[in-house]
Amino acid sequence: MINLTRKLSYSYEVKSELTRIYGRTSKLLSAELAAMIEVGAIKIDGRLEFLNPNAPVARKVVSLTKKVFKNAKIEVAAVRTKISNKMMKYAVRIFLTGETEKFFGEPFSTKYFDKVLTRPSLGAAYLRGAFLAGGSVNRPEKRNHLEIVFATEQSAEFAKNILKLFDLPANHYLRRENFIVYLKEGDSICDFLGIIGVENSLDRFEVARNVKEVRAMVNRIVNCETANLNKTIDAAQRQIDDIKLIRKYNPNLEDYLIDTMKFRLKNPDDTTAELAAKLFVSKQGLLYRFRIIHNLAEAFRYMEYVERLKKMNLLKGKKVGVSLEEKTLPYYKYFERDLSKIPDEKLALIDEPSKIPAVTFDNKNLYLAGDDGDYCQVGYGLFDDGTGFVCNETYMPKVKGEMLDWWFAWHSVGSDLRYKIWDPEDHYFARADNVDYVCNEKIPVNQKTWSVTHYILEDVGFGASLIELHFKRPSDFGFDEKIIGSDKCQSLVCGVGKGDLAAAMCHKWYQHKNGVMFCSRFWIGYTEVDGKITKILPEGVKVPLEVVRGLYAHNIKEFTNLAAILPEVYAENKNNF
Repeated sequence: MINLTRKLSYSYEVKSELTRIYGRTSKLLSAELAAMIEVGAIKIDGRLEFLNPNAPVARKVVSLTKKVFKNAKIEVAAVRTKISNKMMKYAVRIFLTGETEKFFGEPFSTKYFDKVLTRPSLGAAYLRGAFLAGGSVNRPEKRNHLEIVFATEQSAEFAKNILKLFDLPANHYLRRENFIVYLKEGDSICDFLGIIGVENSLDRFEVARNVKEVRAMVNRIVNCETANLNKTIDAAQRQIDDIKLIRKYNPNLEDYLIDTMKFRLKNPDDTTAELAAKLFVSKQGLLYRFRIIHNLAEAFRYMEYVERLKKMNLLKGKKVGVSLEEKTLPYYKYFERDLSKIPDEKLALIDEPSKIPAVTFDNKNLYLAGDDGDYCQVGYGLFDDGTGFVCNETYMPKVKGEMLDWWFAWHSVGSDLRYKIWDPEDHYFARADNVDYVCNEKIPVNQKTWSVTHYILEDVGFGASLIELHFKRPSDFGFDEKIIGSDKCQSLVCGVGKGDLAAAMCHKWYQHKNGVMFCSRFWIGYTEVDGKITKILPEGVKVPLEVVRGLYAHNIKEFTNLAAILPEVYAENKNNF
């Protein structure tokens, strides 16, 4: 049953109009027929068989054949396709005898190449036939695209040369053993429709195209106005935030700055130009005032940031000692730099433990595979059994995975300064017990920590303390090594700490944006007993929350700084083990 409500395609409408157009001379009719056969027919057992699902197109092949060849033998049949029995195609069979065999004996593009390129009317007739047999064009409301499918590259090049005759910039590409000649520009498609003579379809295309362009222009204007409005709102909100912070400290300011702040608070929705008019100053003059206000607010923000760090014992104001020899090393410059600023959102989490627990040590493979999204990602706290956890994620732009593999080996050998530049206020030294193994060029860089112990002196909030950190092969830690190398775990280091802070820990990383995402987990209250990592906290005892908080604060501090220096340190020292 035919669905009469189905909307016909624009290509069908164009072709239906084309089937009613006939050339005025036999040469034009021949050119159109030749193109249809060249594009849409195959040669089988002494006959040409033209297949097409469009009945008017099939009828035109029959009509053209009869007009060009008075005695041609033709058969027409309806056939079902192999793909779907419901889809019908029409087969026009032209038997090659006498004049038809002579005419179709070699491609039209070969016989009439010179004539077609010097007679635009013949070229237009050929394009008309080629489009009827193998062409399609998008609806004018959609993106601009018109194409014709050719079986041979020779035919495709011939069509391109005709299109160039009409100054149409056509290109072609190979698709499933067919050569596709296409046009992308709206003007070119309009010109093509005009050349093949479909006036009604051309009118519809131009009307729809004009409507589309008007809509696009309106959308651009609306988007531009919306963007400007958002910029105005954002700028006004930033100015209000600056003003509120300054008024909190009530500094002595010039009268013109006080007036500017009052007017902004009273008129939060005004644009800069509107506010300038009310203050009787130029727009540039008002922007200059807001720059002064912003710089003053930034100074107060930095002062608050420093006070918060001091309160959290994260800013000691004094770096660890260095020797005269260490000062001569090329990477001493990183020790002299100010520590990188810790993100405010991480500092805000120091005050209260996380309400969401981390993944437990027994389920650590969920963390390794990145399947721990329902658990804590950044923060600290206590498990129900009294053990503690610390979680942190640090985005490290411009850092590559191999830099981190290198870093965890490099900083444990050579000068103590290598560990100090990581956190100049809290790190004293980290010394590997098997230097020869770490420096052995035959050991893969991602294995240089395996079974190596680092003897570390650092301050994690309660004064300097000595830690033995026994690094493990991932499988010995209880990880599934099949996960390593996946999207959520490019590489890792893991180990067990002994000393004042007994904990199992892991750092993993994976590619993220233009750097890596570095993910840390600590399970506090665990250590290694008889080769097995186990909880050593007695029942009923809890790890002091201050200890867990201090480790979290230390972690966000040291890895924020490492993210800032590592690309440069690696570039300058990667060959210096």
